[in-house]
Amino acid sequence: SDHNICFAAADYSMATLQSQQRSLTEDSCKELGVLVATSTYYRVSLLFALTISTFSAAAMIHFMIRYYGSSLLFHRNLKMLYFLLSLFCLTFDVFNIIVKVHHLTVSFLFVSPCEIIMPKAFFIATSLPIFYSVGAVQFAQMFMIAERWIAIIFVRDYESGYKKLGPALIAATVIINGCSMYIMYYGETFDAPQWNARLMPSTTYPRSSVVLLTLLILNFISLLVTIALYVFSRKRRKT
Repeated sequence: SDHNICFAAADYSMATLQSQQRSLTEDSCKELGVLVATSTYYRVSLLFALTISTFSAAAMIHFMIRYYGSSLLFHRNLKMLYFLLSLFCLTFDVFNIIVKVHHLTVSFLFVSPCEIIMPKAFFIATSLPIFYSVGAVQFAQMFMIAERWIAIIFVRDYESGYKKLGPALIAATVIINGCSMYIMYYGETFDAPQWNARLMPSTTYPRSSVVLLTLLILNFISLLVTIALYVFSRKRRKT
């Protein structure tokens, strides 16, 4: 038969794929990226990324446990934002490790081309946290810059006041990033076959492109604001 039913991304995910009843031909699976997913270059890149994420996660956990709580160098608000940044970096590392192990395992153990396709539930459970953590890291950094500007401008009252600024900026980070994710994935059913958790469904491209372009612009503005903050703070110290 021209239509071969594929229900497994790996041995342990057979039941999940069977419940989805996803019908794909071997040719369509090859077109979806199975040739790339089984190439030597891709496997080496997966192994490299897995190694980096593992070391990064270990270093992040070590920092959060040993140094964060005892650090007296940062203001309370900045420490809260820095903890949020570290937490989302760790979240990205953990989920990145999970998907890299999955992709690398399936790349070597697949029998038929369609087994390279990820189970729908597994794709959602890993892809969304990865993209959310990436966005949250960027917004957290932007609000850290905003916090420093507020600290410099209102330096006389900042130590005694503005105690709720940290929680407010954390809430803003979570909410704004959540809104950006909602815009990107609004109406998405995740029915299209996916073989890589770092890839967005093609139906999200118009909206996700706008969101990513907006983030790029905000990052560029943040860079300029950071440079201005550095120059301004140096001049203020001299005077």
